[in-house]
Amino acid sequence: MTRHSAKITAKSVLFFFAFCAATSSAADTQVNFAITPFSFNDTVYDELSLDITETPRFLQAHGALIATGAGAASPVTGTCFFTGEGGVFCTLKYSVFTFNLNLNADIQGSYAIIGAGGDTQATGQASLSAIN
Repeated sequence: MTRHSAKITAKSVLFFFAFCAATSSAADTQVNFAITPFSFNDTVYDELSLDITETPRFLQAHGALIATGAGAASPVTGTCFFTGEGGVFCTLKYSVFTFNLNLNADIQGSYAIIGAGGDTQATGQASLSAIN
C-alpha cells in the first residue's frame, strides 16, 4: 500500500477522534479491550489496556495485557496506524513476542501473538470495553 492509497472515510475520521481529543497538543486516550483469554507462564490474560497518544502521523500505544483473575499485568508498547478500510492496526511488543491487533471501523477485531521465530503463538478476538 502506498502512502496515498489509504482511503479516508467518515468512519475512520470518527474513529480517530474517538481515540484522540481534538486539541493542538498530544492527548492521551485510555482504551480497554476484552480479549479472548490466552495463557502465558501459567497466567491467563483476558484484557488489553492501552494509553493512546496522537503523533503527527501515527498513534503511540503504551499499556498492559491484564490477567484480571490473577491480578497480574505484562507491559506492552508499540505503534498503531489507520488501515485503508477505516480501521486501525497496532503492533505491540510483549515480552519476546509481537502482539498484532487488527481493529475494524467499529473498534472490534482480532489479535495474533507472534513468536520470535515468526510462528503464531495465539489468536483471538478483541472488543472495545471502555474508552476514556
